[in-house]
Amino acid sequence: MRSAARPMLISSMFFAFLFFAKTSFSQYYIDASANLPDNGTSAQAKDVLAVDIDSDGDMDIILAHEFQNNVILLNNGLGVFVRGNVGIPAGEEHDSEAIAVADFDLNGAKDIIFVSEDDFEHEYYWNVGDGTLETPSISLPFTVCRAVLAEDFNNDDIPDLMLGNDGQNMILINNGGTGEFINESFDRIPLIEDLTQDIKASDVDMDGDIDLFIANEDVNRLLINNGSGFFTDEGTDRLPQGLNIDSRTVLFEDVDMDGDDDIFLCNVEFSPGKDAQNRLFLNDGSGFFEDVTEAYLPAFMDQSLDAVFTDFDFDGDPDLLVANVLGIPIYAYTNNGAGIFSEATDLVFGGSPIAIEAFGIAKADFNGDGFEDIYICNRDGKDKLLIRDPEVVSASEIYKSELQVFPNPIEEYFTVTGIEENNDLHFELTTISGSFIHALEPVATNASSLEFRIPENLTNGFYILNIRSKTEYLSFPLIIK
Repeated sequence: MRSAARPMLISSMFFAFLFFAKTSFSQYYIDASANLPDNGTSAQAKDVLAVDIDSDGDMDIILAHEFQNNVILLNNGLGVFVRGNVGIPAGEEHDSEAIAVADFDLNGAKDIIFVSEDDFEHEYYWNVGDGTLETPSISLPFTVCRAVLAEDFNNDDIPDLMLGNDGQNMILINNGGTGEFINESFDRIPLIEDLTQDIKASDVDMDGDIDLFIANEDVNRLLINNGSGFFTDEGTDRLPQGLNIDSRTVLFEDVDMDGDDDIFLCNVEFSPGKDAQNRLFLNDGSGFFEDVTEAYLPAFMDQSLDAVFTDFDFDGDPDLLVANVLGIPIYAYTNNGAGIFSEATDLVFGGSPIAIEAFGIAKADFNGDGFEDIYICNRDGKDKLLIRDPEVVSASEIYKSELQVFPNPIEEYFTVTGIEENNDLHFELTTISGSFIHALEPVATNASSLEFRIPENLTNGFYILNIRSKTEYLSFPLIIK
């Protein structure tokens, strides 16, 4: 229960405060979808990857399509794209689900693998160096596959391959950089039947080698590397248990800025009873994870197939864009610097929601201005290309406000300092998901600070203090105890 003791406004008291970035109300991105060709960007896209496939120094786009030709979009360096499918046969139409890119044949150019689900036929292309593709006489395993990962598993500095299957997953070791693969699955990974949707690699236990997260429709797995590319499933000990979730994408990111990779899971409710809440797991630094979803993520029942971390508010921490389906728009979540996210969709997209069937999302600097842009796969229409608005970029340069909030955690009263005289500011309290709770009026003022009292009916927990002027918006996390 909060104490009724009132803190004194003296300069010698202990300050516990956080800085936040100043933000404009203008939308952050310009819709540049007209820069995409109509041919190839209105198909049933399932995955997207941004990569410089033609080795010309700009970021191109690769699209995996369901029972239509997969597509390469070549960038002119300014974010304008043309179709560049040289080497992909016109009739090569499979149920493509995911993409892996690496220099498998060691010729200095990135090769492409598309994996397929329903018809089991994967596509493998070698890049001759300028984005022109050729089909090697090499067969990949005949599997029902929805996920693929290119990594060096046996520490020979040559990219290998992992297939996420309906059944036993596979590790395929590159045979000396020839681009041919040897199946070493039975030695390197547990023999477990899974329904795998995604695979990502990160050194979660900070021991110098890559570990693997396997995102499944049922039980997720965390495979720990012994240092030589042999993996043991330690998910039962290291991951939060008792979650009835169907995970479609996993992202590794240091959301709380403590030097280790945390985990974000995109979840769906495609099967009855599954919990569609996306999840956030914080790493303790040694590869053991705590589920902080309730306190750190808004409680939205997204139907999320993909997401990207990108610092859209330029405050130095990773924010989040989440791609959803079933009529749920793209959501934007801003990070407070400690890994606590609050919804900022209207702010980022200017109050115009992007409501498309977004099966995939990718980030890259497509127009060469030094800022990350966004590509979104649209299953039911033309894909979206969002270019960072240069006016918002210049208006939102990295800037640390002089405003400070203390104490934090709060028992009953808190103070905001650094307020300029005659500054017309409005203060409001919201939940971490952005739901309005209460407008706040100061109970005491002096030349450069305001003192506020927390409403009496609030329970202990995490909240957001929003400070607004006519042109700017700042947010501070508050912990009420």
